[in-house]
Amino acid sequence: MRLAIFRLDDSVYKFVWTFHHILLDGRAFPIVLEEVFLFYEAFRKGRDIDTEMPRPYRDYIEWLQHRDLRQEEEFWRNALSGFRALTPFPRRIFGGRKRLGAEGAEELRLSVQLTSRLREFAERNNFALNTLVEGAWACCYTSTAAMRT
Repeated sequence: MRLAIFRLDDSVYKFVWTFHHILLDGRAFPIVLEEVFLFYEAFRKGRDIDTEMPRPYRDYIEWLQHRDLRQEEEFWRNALSGFRALTPFPRRIFGGRKRLGAEGAEELRLSVQLTSRLREFAERNNFALNTLVEGAWACCYTSTAAMRT
C-alpha cells in the first residue's frame, strides 16, 4: 500500500492512495474509505473520534483452525452431489461467438435494471459485484476454452 501527498500549489494538494487488490477488495474498500473520511473530518475540526475496535485478525485465524473440515466436506459433497460435469454456459448470451477476446476486447452492456438486480444479489450474498462479474467471466473463459479443445 502506498500513500502520497503532492503539493500542487500553496493551498492545493493531491492525495494518492494505491494498493493491491489482495489488501482491499470491492467490499472492504468503501468501509475503509468511510473511516478515512471520518478521521479526516475529525482532524480538520480538531476533534477526537471514537471508532469501534475491530476484531483481531487472530480471531479469524482461530476460527479457521477450529473448523470441522469433515462437516464442511460433507456439506459440499451433498450440495454438489448431482454434478458430474462442468456446468455448461449458454453461448446465446454472447451472440453465439466461439471465443471471447484474448486478442482484443469484448463488450456486453447490461440494463440499469439488470445491473441493479445483480448488485442486490451480490450484496445479499455478501460479496462484491466485481466478484460476480469475474465469476461470469471465468465461466465464459472456461466455456470458450473447452470449445477450442
